[in-house]
Amino acid sequence: MGRMPAASPALAPEAREADPRRWIVLAVMCLSLLLIVMDNTIVNVAIPTLQKDLGATTSQLQWVVDAYVLVFAGLLLTMGSLGDRFGRRGALALGLAIMGSASALSAFAGSANQLIVTRAIMGIGGALIMPATPRSRSSPTSSRCGRSGPRPSPCGPPPPVWPWRSAR
Repeated sequence: MGRMPAASPALAPEAREADPRRWIVLAVMCLSLLLIVMDNTIVNVAIPTLQKDLGATTSQLQWVVDAYVLVFAGLLLTMGSLGDRFGRRGALALGLAIMGSASALSAFAGSANQLIVTRAIMGIGGALIMPATPRSRSSPTSSRCGRSGPRPSPCGPPPPVWPWRSAR
């Protein structure tokens, strides 16, 4: 495998200047990620109200909570791949549109079963949003010590049960 070319230390002054819109982009992406995290938290807080207002059974309440998470987790890799192929900006916009419309439908759900379906649709939107949000520039297997492979701590020794020679 070849090495990556070293970055040129003498960049032109206009290349060193950052885009002034970078903070707006960062804010939009962070708020999108906050939307995904808060969606699941809010439902957990609203469970007693949902049980009273919709007459939901314990099983239905469990599905209200888990429908979003199951669909979100199941589609995350697929939607990330689609976002890489067709553009993350479009995936983010489509995900926000799906999440917003499904949230509006959830607000007007008349039964627990309708709420379960709209929460599953929200999981599709969340799976489109998540890959477009900020992430580390390093690979998921890199550590602070400069070696590759998942580790229990950033600089700790590899566990003896994993064949680490294949990971290097």
